[in-house]
Order: sequence, then C-alpha cells, then structure tokens
Amino acid sequence: MGQFTYNDIVADAKGIARAYPFMFLMFSLLLGVVFRLDHLVCLVGVVLVSDSVNSFVTKPMVYNILSQVGMRSVAARPKGAKNCGSFLDETNIHKTSKSYGMPSGHSLSAMIISLFLVCYIIDHHDKTLQRDVLILFVCLMGVSICVSRVYLQCHTILQIIIGGILGSMIGYYSYYGYKKLKQKYTITM
Repeated sequence: MGQFTYNDIVADAKGIARAYPFMFLMFSLLLGVVFRLDHLVCLVGVVLVSDSVNSFVTKPMVYNILSQVGMRSVAARPKGAKNCGSFLDETNIHKTSKSYGMPSGHSLSAMIISLFLVCYIIDHHDKTLQRDVLILFVCLMGVSICVSRVYLQCHTILQIIIGGILGSMIGYYSYYGYKKLKQKYTITM
C-alpha cells in the first residue's frame, strides 16, 4: 500500500476547496428534497440563479466597463491561472483559464450560502454557545472558500472581496425575501 505525501494531501485539499460550492449545492438539494427543508431548496435556487447571472451578465459587463476605462487588468485572472472551474480538467491539467475573474463566482456562492444560513440559524435557534459556534463554523467555511481562490491562484484579493461582498448582500436579502414569501404564502413542500 502506497504512502501519502505532503503533495498528495495538498492536492486533495485543493480539490475539496475547488468543488466545495458544487458539493454543498448537491448535498443541500438532496437534504432539502428528502427532508422537505424548503429553505435549502430555496438557497440552491438562489445560488444557481446568482451563479448564472454572474457568469453570463455580471462578469462580461464588468470586463467591458473596466476595458473602456483602461482597467482591464482588474477583471483579468492572475497571470497563469489554471483550472479555475469547480472541477479539475484531468485531460489538460496545465490549461490556463480564459474567463474573467471579476467578481469571483466561488466567493459569491460561498458567501450567499454562508449569509443565508447564518440568517436562518439566527431566526430558528435560541442564542446558545452551540448556535454561536455553528454560526462561526458557517462563516469560516465561507471565508475559507474565498481565501482558497487566492491560494489556488484563480483570483486576486480584490476579486474575492467584491465577490464576497456581492454574495453576502445576495445571501442576506434572499433569505429575508424567502422569509417574507413563506409568511405570505405559508410555503410548504
């Protein structure tokens, strides 16, 4: 049986950091449907819509605006950024990314998830040490994904900050939109 090396551990950690938002979405969708947790199904929908809007509207729009004012480099990924998607392209592991990096889609999704869940936890659990630890854990997971994007050399710090701020706002407001809809229509699955 082979031994794990430091490089194997780092490669596995990078793989988890790369795929976390996708894994979270699939796990949340499964839990939401199986256990009839409408807030998780709503969260998955919000993240999928936000990710699509970010990819097809926001990133190209930001790139065009920054290009017109001579700041194209702010929207570009770091030089030599490789395999910046949710999964590693095993057929070409040295393939450089051709997409824009502003704002970071992983940071956007991670902070949507974090803020939505923090708001849910605050609304549905009494103030206890366990609740506070859970909130801290959820926040650390979101921030760790943002930081991983710089570590993986897929984004600049500015790109993850902008993605994180947008994701936090979307997560916060989408939770309270969900809550108002639920109160108005008494949503049940």
